Amino acid sequence: MIFIIVIGGMLFARFLTYTGLITNISDWMLGLELGPYMYLAAFAVLYLILGMFLEPIAIMVMTLPVMFPILVGVGFDPIWLGVISVKLAEISLLTPPVGLNVYVVRSSSPIPLTLEEAFAGVTPFVVIDVVTLLLLIAFPAISLYLPSLMSY
Repeated sequence: MIFIIVIGGMLFARFLTYTGLITNISDWMLGLELGPYMYLAAFAVLYLILGMFLEPIAIMVMTLPVMFPILVGVGFDPIWLGVISVKLAEISLLTPPVGLNVYVVRSSSPIPLTLEEAFAGVTPFVVIDVVTLLLLIAFPAISLYLPSLMSY
């Protein structure tokens, strides 16, 4: 199933590239002349909303071909953007109604849990993930230190 999603996403990205739609969308979005962090906030909100209904791999495959050139175009580092995307995907795995990790924990728990109890149990982890995300946004060097040590 994951391979079908990835292959479909690659075909979708290739279709968008060949038709020039990515360029048109990027030009239009960059023409709005918002601040870089407004674009990042829109990206985060998009991920969190889509994460309520879709798997993270499907979200990345569908959104990154369009959003990546926009966010790199406003000045964000591609490696940092990848870290932020993965962190947003992790948060989306814990948010209702589809929080896949919550369903896994609930089904593997030796104690019978209601769905409400399971989602209440992961709330501190969502808060910690959001704080971590904010730290990564405020201090990009946290996620860029190790890659900066690599030689290209």
